Amino acid sequence: MKKLLVASTALVAFAAVSTSAQAADPIKLSISGYMNQWVGYSDNEDDNGAANYSEVGTFSDAEIFFRGSTKLDNGLTVGVTIDTERSGGSDGASDDTYLSVSADNLGTVKIGNTKGAAYGFNTLHGDVGLGLSGTDATTFARNELDSSLSTETSGSDGHKVVYLTPNFGGVQAGFSYGLVPEANLGTADTLSSGNDIQYDAAIGYNGDLNGVSVGADLSYVYVEYGGLTGGGAASTTAGSETDGTDQIKNEETLRGGISVGAAGFTVTAAYLQKENVGGVTDKDSEVWEAGVVYETGPYAVSLGYLNQSDEDSGLSTAKEDESELWILSASRDLGAGVSVAGSVFNVDTDDASDNAANQTDEGSNWGIAAGLLVSF
Repeated sequence: MKKLLVASTALVAFAAVSTSAQAADPIKLSISGYMNQWVGYSDNEDDNGAANYSEVGTFSDAEIFFRGSTKLDNGLTVGVTIDTERSGGSDGASDDTYLSVSADNLGTVKIGNTKGAAYGFNTLHGDVGLGLSGTDATTFARNELDSSLSTETSGSDGHKVVYLTPNFGGVQAGFSYGLVPEANLGTADTLSSGNDIQYDAAIGYNGDLNGVSVGADLSYVYVEYGGLTGGGAASTTAGSETDGTDQIKNEETLRGGISVGAAGFTVTAAYLQKENVGGVTDKDSEVWEAGVVYETGPYAVSLGYLNQSDEDSGLSTAKEDESELWILSASRDLGAGVSVAGSVFNVDTDDASDNAANQTDEGSNWGIAAGLLVSF
């Protein structure tokens, strides 16, 4: 990792001190983005005991991108990325905000507030509606056990240094180091409580093999909890240390995925395993997904399935909570960046610790939603 930081620093320093690096034109930012508006129904009232959620709801998702770049006389390209969420509750919150320096034979360095390198390599089912991994279907189908249903690696924005290698025949690797949360600004200091450090390493392939498109990725993410590593602080969970008391411990994630596409069809599968979830010793999680997409002209249809198991504690007596998601979606491109989409879905959750007759934190909820999607 130290070698990575040295190489990254050297590349940025070279761009800064080169006397011949005079850009022909200054950077001019372009504006783009998207806005998605959804309305949907789910049978929430029937399957959640005392938790009486509304059955009809709306959902908005919008983001604005400010981006630009310029190529210097020394061959380096300097870029600016500023993304902003405009979606109600998180209105105005910054997303990716970083500078990049790149060259064809050296790769790309990103410095600023962004996601870890592994996130950009995730091979995912391309649901054409509300999505499978990180789905918005749980916005409509609600219960208390709902967690983030996803095979994606950490998408948390924080100040990081990210390095992406050049693309060698479809093969590319990425590495990153930096803070996990956006709220912790400034120096990445592992001695300060709350300044959690995230290390990413990933490799991926995207190419065409005799008319068949193939994508694959393998990644590893390690989160070092600042000042509280190695089981150094116990939580309030009951139990003895010899029985796996929930102590703070570094989190590790291993993830892999593959997709194959031909004749308009794309089939995808992915798996993610996480140990010491949230820094809790021996609290583990695993999730897998599979799906198929068919596209022809302006039409697309997709079917996806996701299964997730989460241990409810790090104790030896921990039970596994189960979540399942089925989603069938269709869309039509209307042109000019406008499309319509619809999804039919079912979210099924089982809290292994809740055996009450009137369970408020689990259930099987089906729903349907329609959306108007605009990109600009």
